[in-house]
Amino acid sequence: MVFADIKIGMISVLYNPSEDMVKSIFLNARGADKLVIIDNSDFSNKKLIDSFNSQSIDFVYIPNYRNAGLAKAINMGMQIICSLKMDWCLIFDQDSKIANNILREYKNVIEKNKTKKIGIIGPQHIYDNRKLLPIHGTKKKRWLMLSGNLINVNAYIAIGGFNEGFFLDGLDVDYDYRLIEHGYSIVQCLGAAIYHCPGKRKSISLGTRKLYYGVAEPFRYYHQARAGIYNGLMHSKKYGVFELGRKLFKIIFLFDEKRKYLKSFKSGILDGIHWYYAK
Repeated sequence: MVFADIKIGMISVLYNPSEDMVKSIFLNARGADKLVIIDNSDFSNKKLIDSFNSQSIDFVYIPNYRNAGLAKAINMGMQIICSLKMDWCLIFDQDSKIANNILREYKNVIEKNKTKKIGIIGPQHIYDNRKLLPIHGTKKKRWLMLSGNLINVNAYIAIGGFNEGFFLDGLDVDYDYRLIEHGYSIVQCLGAAIYHCPGKRKSISLGTRKLYYGVAEPFRYYHQARAGIYNGLMHSKKYGVFELGRKLFKIIFLFDEKRKYLKSFKSGILDGIHWYYAK
């Protein structure tokens, strides 16, 4: 497929964004044919958004006036993308920034491959001391973190979109596993990169090295545990054991207020099990 012949949309979901976040949204949207902004804040950010659209990017803004959850918000945006008959759609978190011209890199993948059965093309994520690998080409993956991904609209329609049972975390894992189950592939474009920091970051020294790790509020660990147990039971026990074990290790050995985190984590696991068996 010739890249110039395809239409690309972009969705960004907001939640109480800063000015820098809004500015980044429009920088990330350069080259897209349509930008859809879904706002999960309790109030409208329309004036703020209008003030940063210096490049006159064609966009649609929809305020929800409540936090409807990430999966539901993306599905709302995808309804618009589908109605406009876009071929592909970029998904960006509000705190992600492009590190290079990712659309140019994705263009190379699309022009060199039969993309009908590619469900997602994703970038490398740069944060802390994790640098961009000096590698070109592509790599097949089981799943990719969602921000910066270019999703195949036809594939999205074929598998029924994102599972709205996911409020914050885990929707990308579920979506990618379902793509694979429907015969689609997940492709990482090694030449594309974004800056993405998953939560607050801390570090501890281990001799001459530093161990970096993310820190979030206990309610996030509730959602991560809930999503982790559901995805583990639904798609991959290996993934579930690794993901839950990794989170539990951080809580026990790295976090303060361990009891508060463990209580949220336990609640998330129990609710995730109930969700899985009630589906």
